[in-house]
Amino acid sequence: MSEVLQVAKALAQSSDSDLVRVVGIRLMPTNTLNDFFDLATALIKPQNVAGAITGLTKRQIIAFSNLLNQDSSDADGLESLARLFLVLKSSDGTYKPLEAATTAFKQLVTPKFLNELQSSNTSEKTETLAEQQFIDSQAGLSAFETIQALTELVIELEQHYVREVGKGQVGLPELKRLALHLGRDVEYARLLYALAQLSSLVGLSDKRWKVGSQYQSWLTSSPEDRWQLIANTWVSLVGETATSELAKASNLKDAFQETFPLARDGVLSHITRLVSLAELIGLTSSNQMSSWCSPLLEGNAKQAVSKLVENLPATQNRIIIQADLTIIAVGPLPTDKELELRRFVETERIGVASTYRINNLSVTYGLETGLSEQEIRALLTELSGVALPQPVDYLIREAATRFGRLVLRETPTGTLIQSS
Repeated sequence: MSEVLQVAKALAQSSDSDLVRVVGIRLMPTNTLNDFFDLATALIKPQNVAGAITGLTKRQIIAFSNLLNQDSSDADGLESLARLFLVLKSSDGTYKPLEAATTAFKQLVTPKFLNELQSSNTSEKTETLAEQQFIDSQAGLSAFETIQALTELVIELEQHYVREVGKGQVGLPELKRLALHLGRDVEYARLLYALAQLSSLVGLSDKRWKVGSQYQSWLTSSPEDRWQLIANTWVSLVGETATSELAKASNLKDAFQETFPLARDGVLSHITRLVSLAELIGLTSSNQMSSWCSPLLEGNAKQAVSKLVENLPATQNRIIIQADLTIIAVGPLPTDKELELRRFVETERIGVASTYRINNLSVTYGLETGLSEQEIRALLTELSGVALPQPVDYLIREAATRFGRLVLRETPTGTLIQSS
């Protein structure tokens, strides 16, 4: 039986998630693939196999080398290679390397390189308690700001038309607008879009960017649940084999270089993005791993979230309403209060202390979504604890008075326009 047929048979027996995973890890385009034979043929092409070999972790390299020497003792390592379709697993549980994989491996992994790899020791954590506390405080702040920024992105995307540029890209004007709104640079905005897409918060449809399948869940979730979604996304991109090798490290960037010693070209670009995303998510600060990064990599998400929560800014029910129609939240608001407030205000600056602005258009939008004048006043009074400034009071009353003056109703004879 040819290797193409063997690989196609193995692919047919794999789950959809396994297929998505191997295509993602092997960094392969799929627009020309129609069936399992097409995918199998693509998987064993020399250039694709060579790319997969350069993306192997240190443990996988040693496991593959041992297999070539008839040593199958590392079952977990060999199983991970089988899921990459570099090794075939037979019905009796034995493993056999693909010829293309063997050829590429011998070209890339010399005996000298293998000896150095087997004798090298992975660096472990060395930070003092004070250093780790500083890393955690900075990483916790990054995590919070990213959660806020992603919320801002999906809300903006629901209300504005953002078209696709090129092949799955966001236009520079849109990136600049988002970056200006968040007070960050364009590269931050571009990375934010990438993280949102990977986490199914946004997606592409009909040549435009739209909110994704996780949008509604995101809006109603707590900050820690939101963080767990994006953190799990990052872990899935790393892959389960690499996570155990990275968990004991101190500097994530150095650890990636040690874990993927053959990385180059597309794999190196993928790893570079993973390092950047780790900073964005708050898993690292200046490449130094936070105290919740290792538990996450080890599969203990509950412990990771618990450690993160200790370093997130505490929520509070407090805003300051100013006569110039600006509203300042001196700290993070509870999720339900923030969402209710944002129904009738516009954001000016999002962060630990956020600034909003109330105007005629924003109040009208709130009324259109079902809020009443009394509900708007009640929330502002509750959060501020004082009477509304006269300009704000007048603005809300004026907007409510104007709202609904023109009403369109359906009648048996057509549309009826009524005005008070």
